[in-house]
Amino acid sequence: MRKIIIAGNWKMNKDLAETRSFISIAGLAQREMELGHAIAIAAATYSFLGEAIQLAESTHINACTQDVSANNDDSAFTRKVSALISMANL
Repeated sequence: MRKIIIAGNWKMNKDLAETRSFISIAGLAQREMELGHAIAIAAATYSFLGEAIQLAESTHINACTQDVSANNDDSAFTRKVSALISMANL
């Protein structure tokens, strides 16, 4: 049987607090849904991968990440994360 992948990649749009909130809320929603063979993935920014993995451990969500961008604004650059936003939350 083919697996269905449901992935959320928020690019440069979530800081650490938003990452925590998203994984927590998605984990609760995922428990209430019948996903069958679907694989849920949350692609956090690289700087928040550890936090995302830790939060996702109690859910069926898989955490992954993306790389850092030279762009430092709040735009949707695929596979990129703003170094400025990441450093502001350390």
